[in-house]
Amino acid sequence: MGNVLDIKKSKDWQDQFLGAKVDISGAIFLATANYADQVPDFVQDRAKFVNIPLYTYEQRKEYVKKMLTKKLSKDTLTQEYTGQIDDDFCKYIITETWGLRQTNINMAEMFKKLRYGKINKQKYGQGTPISDIRNYTKLEITRNNFIFHYDGGARLDLVRTRAGDKLFDDNGKMLGYE
Repeated sequence: MGNVLDIKKSKDWQDQFLGAKVDISGAIFLATANYADQVPDFVQDRAKFVNIPLYTYEQRKEYVKKMLTKKLSKDTLTQEYTGQIDDDFCKYIITETWGLRQTNINMAEMFKKLRYGKINKQKYGQGTPISDIRNYTKLEITRNNFIFHYDGGARLDLVRTRAGDKLFDDNGKMLGYE
């Protein structure tokens, strides 16, 4: 970043991959930082910071309901699960960090587990597909995962990444995190 942001060096900047000299003195660069206070001073002096607000818990919950319902409803093997995506189950899909990357991975993993559980039963006669995602027999809560156990040995693992948000009350009851 130092060379890119130095006005003297940016007029005759050497691209290390193509080997070409490029004038980048008029270029605009977009960069992201999770922690603005950790951005070096020389970059802060040459940058304009724009704060993009994080999604609230309600926004993330609505996002999960909309996206997962849409994905499940498009596949004939998973359509029956669309009505099972309720507020209560969403709190397990939404990770404890504020971003959506791992939440999206959880939704993809959940879709695959539901779909391939049906395929394995239909095609190979093996396993027991999950009939209702909300009707689990046991929930294991580890530091990093929610592990749902269902009748017939079916299992659904969702990542729960750790963060500073309080997820449980003092009695161990799960809370939504706002």
